[in-house]
Amino acid sequence: MEVRPLLATLCLIIVACVLSVPIEDDIRPYYDLLFVLLGWPLLLSICCAIAPGPWVARLSDFLGTASYAVYVLHIPLLAWTVFLFPALTEPEFAIYAGSVFIVVTVLLSWSLTVYFDQPVQKRLKRWLKAGASGDKAKASSLPEGA
Repeated sequence: MEVRPLLATLCLIIVACVLSVPIEDDIRPYYDLLFVLLGWPLLLSICCAIAPGPWVARLSDFLGTASYAVYVLHIPLLAWTVFLFPALTEPEFAIYAGSVFIVVTVLLSWSLTVYFDQPVQKRLKRWLKAGASGDKAKASSLPEGA
């Protein structure tokens, strides 16, 4: 694997085009099926041959860590944001509010993953492993002291 910035950029442009090109409703199912069965696997195989540079690797690691929490939290956070600050949905604020919302959601998601979810998962795994091994005294003490 080698770093190929031109190929990586081309892959990103293809993804942006596929996701942003307006498609007629009557051919949308065929378009989607074509890309699910052929386009995305081909693009994925090309991307797997590209080694990220150090900056892209760090960014990818950061975004990968935040991704599941973003998936889980973005709709509730958006609903609360619109409820608490309805003026932000006005056209003159929308692009700025949307940009800030994305940044805040990703940072919050990463923080919750690193400082809450991952430590809780570690403790639960140790607790379950201790319980499965039959060491009941150790298992009962782990959640409070771990």
